[in-house]
Amino acid sequence: MLLLQTTTQAPVQTVPVATGPSFTQTLIGSFRDAFSMILSAIPRILGFIIIVAIGWFVSSILARGVIGLLRAIRFDELMQRSGLADFMNKMGTGLDSAGLVAGLVKWLVRIVVLLVAFDVLGLPAVSDVMRQLLLWLPNLVVALFVLFIGGIAARTFANIVRGATAEAGFSNPETLSNVTRTTVWSFAIVVAINQLGITKLGNDLPSVAVRDLDEDEEFSYTLVGPGERGLGKISTQSPVGRALLDHIVGDVVQVTVPAGVHKYRIEKIERVG
Repeated sequence: MLLLQTTTQAPVQTVPVATGPSFTQTLIGSFRDAFSMILSAIPRILGFIIIVAIGWFVSSILARGVIGLLRAIRFDELMQRSGLADFMNKMGTGLDSAGLVAGLVKWLVRIVVLLVAFDVLGLPAVSDVMRQLLLWLPNLVVALFVLFIGGIAARTFANIVRGATAEAGFSNPETLSNVTRTTVWSFAIVVAINQLGITKLGNDLPSVAVRDLDEDEEFSYTLVGPGERGLGKISTQSPVGRALLDHIVGDVVQVTVPAGVHKYRIEKIERVG
């Protein structure tokens, strides 16, 4: 008699093999990400265009109003008396005094507009450069005022020297008058150039390495005067530059920028030069 034995066989389980995305899926995903990025940037681009268009229009209207006001008060005649108008004509600007001031006002407004527009566009690096330029513009205004006063002083002293030397019987009062005028003008120009920051402030300004505690990123800056520009350089009149002055390694400083308040820790300070 045969005994039949039955055996139970366990079911076989199949393990799926993990495979990476295909070339087509990768390509579609890349196009999807790029398209999403473009769609998310459209509102910022439209905001940038609208702000720039309105700012350009307003600045042009404001410049026309400034020209009208300055010509109504005979600003050109005043500049002609000071001798500054002749100086600008020799520079070949092609503008009268009122037109030059109106142009400065127009571009001051446009720089502010561009600063706001680039912040909306999300380009903080460009905004920082525009901000540094905006902080430098008061130096330009003071320099022009120095030249204005210098022109008045040069003409006044030249007339005094001419009259005094002619009365005293000198044979060349006109030459002495021109020397006096040139001396006063030279002094005014030197003061104006120093105010603009064109001359270097020296090699004692530091290079500073800081860490952004909010973004956990490290940056290196070389602090420079308001008239200097360059890659990796930041003006001492910018928000970051002012905050870093008079601090030591390990200090944490707060910087207020249009995007908010950032905290920076000073990691290293080196003297350049």
